[in-house]
Amino acid sequence: MILQQSYHLLIRQLDYMRLTIMVLPRLSINNPKAIIKLVLILVALVLYDTLWDLFLSLLHFVLGTLHILFEFCEHTLERLIEHIFHADPRTAEIIVFYIILSIGAYVAFKLMQALPQWYGKLAEQLTDYWHNEKTRTVSYWQHQPTAEKIKWSSIFITSTFFMFLWIFS
Repeated sequence: MILQQSYHLLIRQLDYMRLTIMVLPRLSINNPKAIIKLVLILVALVLYDTLWDLFLSLLHFVLGTLHILFEFCEHTLERLIEHIFHADPRTAEIIVFYIILSIGAYVAFKLMQALPQWYGKLAEQLTDYWHNEKTRTVSYWQHQPTAEKIKWSSIFITSTFFMFLWIFS
């Protein structure tokens, strides 16, 4: 069991290193992907409010379109029920309401069945991530020379002191 967990931890660390190498390529003029990423990051930083406004406008458009589509389907179903069963509009409206309520209850039931599995997977992934980061940080700290450890410790103590000084003054 311990050997299997160590194996999985090693595989995940290798995947993390591969991901780091893929996500953080060397920045040079000859690497167009890195230049494109840099330009996109700069555009996102400079045009932050414009991009956020564009995103919200697109979200509003999509939700508005989905609402109109839902209303169209509901109206069509009402007219179809009126025509097939020779019902008045009020009766057709009630039938469509209960059909939509049944569909919603079915979707909610299936979602309630799936949520514990999704939560278990998410908790497992977060735990694995925590263990990987903890292992990586401890390994990094252990491989630092004593001078670096003293430097980082003094930076931490000094910044904590000034933070408390700023908060409590």
